[in-house]
Amino acid sequence: MNEFEGKVALVTGAASGIGKSIALLYAKNGAKVIVSYIDEEGGQETVDAIENMGCEACYQYVDVSKPEDCMRFVGQTLARYDRLDFACNNAGIGGEQNPVAQLSVEGWNKTIAVNLSGVFFCM
Repeated sequence: MNEFEGKVALVTGAASGIGKSIALLYAKNGAKVIVSYIDEEGGQETVDAIENMGCEACYQYVDVSKPEDCMRFVGQTLARYDRLDFACNNAGIGGEQNPVAQLSVEGWNKTIAVNLSGVFFCM
């Protein structure tokens, strides 16, 4: 029996990099994985990779900077599986590549909204 057999895991930012690797590892170890990303094509590629391993996954669009998206995301997960065992709040952005004194307020706010508030909203 796999370590996460029968468990449900959601992963934000799961279309590439660390998030995709985490989603694949959850699936490999038996979890059903809810893949989220702001780009359906990228998210669906991760779902396809998981399904090609013979595991279960689905895609959900989520903009983690929006509390209503996060509430919908968790709510739909619970409605579909009646449980949520793991929440990997991985989504993050690098933000503007400028010295601090030259960052725009909009750029700062977007980075904070995704990297910090997004974790809070999803939890």
